[in-house]
Amino acid sequence: MSNELPLRRGDAPPDDTHGPEGLSAWSASAATESNAVTDVEIDIEVTAAAVAATAARATVGVARLQPGVWGLVQKFSQQMWERATGKTYPDTAGVEVTLDGDTIAVEVTLVLHGGYQAAAVADAVQQAVPPAVTAATGLAVSTVTVRITDIDLTPLLA
Repeated sequence: MSNELPLRRGDAPPDDTHGPEGLSAWSASAATESNAVTDVEIDIEVTAAAVAATAARATVGVARLQPGVWGLVQKFSQQMWERATGKTYPDTAGVEVTLDGDTIAVEVTLVLHGGYQAAAVADAVQQAVPPAVTAATGLAVSTVTVRITDIDLTPLLA
């Protein structure tokens, strides 16, 4: 048996590995395959989050996107991603995406401009995000959850 073992995602180790070399070859192949899939999924999630953030920011009534505590923690992983890929990480603060098979769920956390109706702005974000994400990734958007955490009254008080 050669050390080149065919591997597809989800394959179990072969029954006959002919000792540690065969199992090691299978393990190395499995690790390489697993990492490749993960990298693709991460790239899709980053793209989806960046496009969703751009679409949400462009919506009338959105003052800014607001990262939560988890978003602040993610800054560290973004720096690691930039070092590993050599690419600048897009501004996705305030947007979380979850890849579930062939669909994407999007959560947008934002600050509302004072003077705009919260429900109308949230609905506009929910209408703007899916077509932008689908065009960029080719995947359908299953849900867009909008959380309004604050209202910016500065323009009204000036």
